[in-house]
Amino acid sequence: MLKTMGLVERSSGKYRLTSAGSAILHITRNFFSNLNTLSRLIESFPVHRISFPEEFYARLHELEESNPISLIFPEDFDINKTCMKKLRGSEKVRFLFSEVDYRQLNFFLERLRNSELELVINRYGNFNRKSNLKVFRATVRIDIGLIVSEKCLIVVFRDVTGNYDFSRALFSEDKRSIKFGFDLFDYYRDLSEMV
Repeated sequence: MLKTMGLVERSSGKYRLTSAGSAILHITRNFFSNLNTLSRLIESFPVHRISFPEEFYARLHELEESNPISLIFPEDFDINKTCMKKLRGSEKVRFLFSEVDYRQLNFFLERLRNSELELVINRYGNFNRKSNLKVFRATVRIDIGLIVSEKCLIVVFRDVTGNYDFSRALFSEDKRSIKFGFDLFDYYRDLSEMV
């Protein structure tokens, strides 16, 4: 049957995968890996809305392969200071949120003066713009929160009330997760207009 479908061929008495067979195997392997990653995210963020653009669901296996860490922050823990420890010295830092607390944003802007900063946002308000910050207004709804630099990826999800929950975050310093984060940021930036 596999031979009839063009997935395997016989050569010198041995069967081997055709290019179509290899593609099907790759797709199937990624499907199960994507499903496993989504299950782990749902387990790690049980009362959150796990939401990515459709094409990124097909890439969730990249997060699984890089083994990101889900962090739970104690209530008295300051997420701003924790993020800054990881972001300090970064050349490029990207922020993706539907809305931001401008006090938090200014906290980052003041400390990342030497970094190239970009922010994609749905709702834009007034805040102290810095020369190293480019702001984009997304034309599509943003359901996740993301901070990514060449050093780390930080993702927060919305809780059942619809607010970003900074008490729990997906965190990774793995290059594959960071690439995933930059690609996700670029996806939204490409669907945005510069402010």
